[in-house]
Amino acid sequence: MTRMSIPEAVDYLTSLEGRNFIFFDTETLGLTPKHQLIQVAAMVVPIEKWGSSPKIMAEFDEKAQLTAMSLDRLSRPPKMKKKNRKDYAELLQMTQYYENGEAEKTEEEVISDFIDFCSKVDNPVYAVHNAKFDMRMFNARAKLYGLPGLPVAKVLDTLQVIKFFVKPALKSALENTEMQRIAKATTHRGRFSAKLGNLAAAMNISIDNWHNAKADVEMMFKVIGDAVTLVQATEQYDVEAAAQKSQKERDTYVARRSGRGPRGRKTRGKKRHAAMGRETY
Repeated sequence: MTRMSIPEAVDYLTSLEGRNFIFFDTETLGLTPKHQLIQVAAMVVPIEKWGSSPKIMAEFDEKAQLTAMSLDRLSRPPKMKKKNRKDYAELLQMTQYYENGEAEKTEEEVISDFIDFCSKVDNPVYAVHNAKFDMRMFNARAKLYGLPGLPVAKVLDTLQVIKFFVKPALKSALENTEMQRIAKATTHRGRFSAKLGNLAAAMNISIDNWHNAKADVEMMFKVIGDAVTLVQATEQYDVEAAAQKSQKERDTYVARRSGRGPRGRKTRGKKRHAAMGRETY
């Protein structure tokens, strides 16, 4: 959606109504495929109209047993870590891995089960927050076990929807005090937060058990439904001002991804893609 204007985004999001959305999230022990998946959760929701209260058609929630490599790393003393970096034990605690029963299946079985789950959904659209990470991680881990990866379908990156379109709309709100309140509640030190939990809290949506895959999927489903309706309500914000803000957000994103922006990481990006095995989805 980096090339879409706000009117084009509104038309595109509206065109997806009537599809079966697979809202899904993964929890992992790291940021590259050498770290295993520990949980996959999903909801299949037919979106007849954004902002409505559709019924959940199917659910998926499975935890994976720790692999031998993960158990070995977990047994080692924690190393000195950079700011905000968590070790395995902290990640397992944060994602509530040991709560709600033990993991009964291997990682391979969980991946295989989710591929089978998705293959049974007609007319699907994947909805994922920061889709590049989750899709790449899942398919890379599937490849390690000789599995085919997720069935091909459209992907809606809810992070891009929020950054490129919801944020500009909120910050250009006219007389709508609710939109102005949400914009203020999600801004800290002059910066808007696109994190699901922060936006959910601003929209008065429960953030209980945040960072547990199932809870994150439920939160994503509720947040994106409300968020899309905000973008569609063009009469509630200054479309021209929002369009300028949207273009700036998209230009900044593209510049960073290409390594040309002020925070571009061209060399580090190459190393990252090498570590990821140059997997695509």
